[in-house]
Amino acid sequence: MSLRRHLSVCACLVAQLAAGCFNPTGTGGDSTGGSTAAPTTDSTGATTTPDPGTTTTGTTALPDSTTSTDTTAPVTTAPDECPAECPPEAPYCDGGTCVGCKDFEDLSCAALFPDQPNCDADSGVCVACLADIQCAGGLVCHQQLSQCVECEESADCGDPAAPVCDQATHTCRACEAHAECGERACERETGKCFPESALATAVRYAEPGAGGCDAHDCLTPDTPCCSVAQALIKLQQSNELTHVVVHLAGTDNAPVNVTGAVLAGRAVALRGTDGAALTAKTNGGSPTVWLNNGAAGRLYLADVDVFDANGAAAVACTTGDLLWVDDARISNAQNVNIGNPAPGLYGENCDLHADRTVIVGNQIGVRITGDRKATLRNTIVAGSTNELRSEIEVDNGARLELVYATVGDTNNKIGSLLAATSALNVTIRNSALVAGPNDTLVITAPLDNLTIDYSAVPSEDLLGRGSGNVYVADPVAEIDFKSWPNDLRLDAPGLLANVARWQPGDPRTDLEGAPRPARPDTPDVAGADLP
Repeated sequence: MSLRRHLSVCACLVAQLAAGCFNPTGTGGDSTGGSTAAPTTDSTGATTTPDPGTTTTGTTALPDSTTSTDTTAPVTTAPDECPAECPPEAPYCDGGTCVGCKDFEDLSCAALFPDQPNCDADSGVCVACLADIQCAGGLVCHQQLSQCVECEESADCGDPAAPVCDQATHTCRACEAHAECGERACERETGKCFPESALATAVRYAEPGAGGCDAHDCLTPDTPCCSVAQALIKLQQSNELTHVVVHLAGTDNAPVNVTGAVLAGRAVALRGTDGAALTAKTNGGSPTVWLNNGAAGRLYLADVDVFDANGAAAVACTTGDLLWVDDARISNAQNVNIGNPAPGLYGENCDLHADRTVIVGNQIGVRITGDRKATLRNTIVAGSTNELRSEIEVDNGARLELVYATVGDTNNKIGSLLAATSALNVTIRNSALVAGPNDTLVITAPLDNLTIDYSAVPSEDLLGRGSGNVYVADPVAEIDFKSWPNDLRLDAPGLLANVARWQPGDPRTDLEGAPRPARPDTPDVAGADLP
């Protein structure tokens, strides 16, 4: 018995027919047909078959189980008596009749297609799997693809270091956003979700102005506390407690101080929902958001608008482990104590990390001091208002890394774009450094500690600080910003086009989630935003 299948499923056979798809007469190809891509095997060992709907019309011969056991050699049979195209539910031609795999008589999917040995009776097509038990090596059966994959959903990912199922690749990876960890949060530096155990992770809710919030237990969105500070105060000391999450809805006018015995050494995440904002007035006192936990402690701040701080800083970390800010906006920090200008983001003996964040209109944009590091990715820092201070200040042996950042001195002030007078090192890559056309002092830093690659720079003197840099003399004329000086997102890239070079480990999206090329050495737009 000979068995043929229409070319629309020829991809299933390429592994057996190394020479390609063959016309049943053996003459080399159907003039109305086309070739089709071969199956591929991903890093998990699962076989991926191209979409049958993408191939063109034609026919192919399959091995005859009674005459041939060599599935790698070309096979020719008598001309086909089936229609030019068999229907999707009966895609195989058996003795002149279109049939589905459930109607095979002498043959089987396993014999014909070793990589697709199971018959899907509903569709009539041979597939890799129908149930998890048909997948080896701990793989699961993806119900829509009928393929063995590492994961179909994050519940399939058992490794704490890779808790998220990537829906593009169906492989487990580290978390990259707090939302990927449900109501918990992501340890952004490790890619692990906060522990699932309620003893290890306390989840609380705050909504200022919610009716009866003073008496609430803070345990659900329907019983929130009146402020983030109240939710933290109500936590009980426990040796098992290692992580805390507070979800904020609405605008909180109370300062957030992450300190004290209950929170010391622990990881705290403050996640905003429904346009959450923090706007505490401390009148020259503490920062609006302050991690002050001694030698340990981590604070993750995400999806929150922090504005109009009038104390020492808007968001700050002093003597903690890490302050990580995601998807936030920090603006208009103006210390009423005029002798101490307020940074939007401040770190002292604490690592800072900002991703997909806008820091604008503060007296100082970002300041880090002490033997620690600030990393800004997909972040805009611009429009600082203190005449003598800089957008970014790096001091006392601190380090700075800018990757896909936009830093703009948009106010034509005396202070420089970047001041790093006693920095250990400053590395800048794939970024846009722009200054108004009247600025003369753009960067104050020892050049032996400064490296700039594949970036736009505001001075010709900086072109030689690395590879692939371009000089932007007048950003207003040469780059199409949405609104100079207030909004340094892009309408069109101008001179920023094709300046950057994406590398593994770089952000896969821009400030607003638009995809970057994600291929090594691919040209890209420099700076935080894609037009």
